[in-house]
Amino acid sequence: MGVAAFYAPDNFLHSLYVAERRGGVGKALLDHVIRMSTGPVSLKCQAANLKAQAFYEREGFQAVEHGRDPPSGPPWVRMVQT
Repeated sequence: MGVAAFYAPDNFLHSLYVAERRGGVGKALLDHVIRMSTGPVSLKCQAANLKAQAFYEREGFQAVEHGRDPPSGPPWVRMVQT
C-alpha cells in the first residue's frame, strides 16, 4: 500500500510512496511520521512533482528552500512542517 522512510535524529522524511492515491494511505503514513517526530518534520521533493508539493501544503508544510543535488541533478524543493 505504501512506505515511508523517516530519519528520526533530524526529523527528516526521506521518502513517502503510495501504490494508489486517494486512498488515505499517504496521509496515514505522514500522520504516523509526525507523531514519531520530536519537532517539525522536513523533507525534499522534486520540484517537478507538483502533486506531492500540493499534498504536503495541504498537510501543513511550507516550501523554504530550492536547490539541486548534485548541482547538475534535478531541482528539488525543501518543505518544513509549520
